[in-house]
Amino acid sequence: MSNLAGMQFSGSGVQMNPVFIDRPLMPLIPRALYCLLTTRLLFRTEVNMKVLVIGANGNTATRVIRRLAKSDHDAVAMIRDPAHRAKFDSLGVATVLADLEYPIDHAIQGCDAIIFAAGSGGKTGKDKTVLVDHLGAIRSMVAAQVHDVRLNIMLSSINNDIHSQSPIAHYHRAKAHADNHLVESGLDY
Repeated sequence: MSNLAGMQFSGSGVQMNPVFIDRPLMPLIPRALYCLLTTRLLFRTEVNMKVLVIGANGNTATRVIRRLAKSDHDAVAMIRDPAHRAKFDSLGVATVLADLEYPIDHAIQGCDAIIFAAGSGGKTGKDKTVLVDHLGAIRSMVAAQVHDVRLNIMLSSINNDIHSQSPIAHYHRAKAHADNHLVESGLDY
């Protein structure tokens, strides 16, 4: 059995500890960097995992999927638009159609890990930011709990604060609420 930053490997699989980095260090590490660190650890696991990437058609998620496609993990790209399927077919990556504004249990069922990289985008209104970045993220966590998908990596943002007064406060608040929910969810992140 070996140990890598909180993950214990044995012949039967991987056991994840609730966090990769001790919680007292969390305030010192920007959440986006924390996500990057945990994603890098995912690529180093010795166990094949089925990884659902939510928001797969975005720039960051596409980069993650390309790395997953070259790894021993089985990537699944969650997309809303069937026209995007060809992009992932060319990478040899399975797709599932789902929309964060509706139940996504069918997409999560059978997965071992989730990478949440969805975002409403900078050209949508505040309502879409709440629906995707806040409520959609929580919807994915609830479905993960129901289907026992323990490992959740969420792409976040720097300067998240539920009391944000920034020019994009609605975004920072939505991401902060989603991050806080993940921390309190009991899921591994």
